[in-house]
Amino acid sequence: FMTHTNKAVSGFHLLVILSNVDGNISDEESEIAGRYISKHFRDEFQPKQEIQFLKLLKKEDYFFHFRECMDLFYSKSSVNERADLVKFAVDMV
Repeated sequence: FMTHTNKAVSGFHLLVILSNVDGNISDEESEIAGRYISKHFRDEFQPKQEIQFLKLLKKEDYFFHFRECMDLFYSKSSVNERADLVKFAVDMV
């Protein structure tokens, strides 16, 4: 899936997949996740392109993709960035 990405993209994918627990990727939740990522990470990030990718992702591939994004985010982020993302994810969901 993701051969090269940055922590903003992988963090955004994590948040959107988590918000999809109800089976729907909503525009409102995606915008909230996008604003958080844009505010906290200065990496290049195109939310509309990423949402399109996630909407096309098969449900059976969510776990693998989530795991892949989790590993990428972990490898590129600081302890504080990881803690902040988890706190935001819990608050958002």
